[in-house]
Amino acid sequence: MTPLCHTSVSKWTLAAGAEVTSKEKYERCAKVAGEVVYTVVHYLNEYFEGRWKPAKWTPSKEISHCIECHGPEDNFPRYEDGMNHQQGHMECLLCHTDHTK
Repeated sequence: MTPLCHTSVSKWTLAAGAEVTSKEKYERCAKVAGEVVYTVVHYLNEYFEGRWKPAKWTPSKEISHCIECHGPEDNFPRYEDGMNHQQGHMECLLCHTDHTK
């Protein structure tokens, strides 16, 4: 549900009932990091060979209201502090509570 290593590994650790300092957790962390590197290299190769086109991202129904204010710069007025721009194409509610409710 997330490309962030710490979130992915933390969720796995809780689901597996593993200790945060366990060998299994460290192995899972290494596997996730390896998969991320593999995927990045794969798409960089595709990009430089002229075969990669980014997918168009559409926010899920659950976060579409978030993106109205915190979305890409071309969708809303620019904020001077630069802190209101969500560019990560992630599900906001994995890490944040819905402050509009």
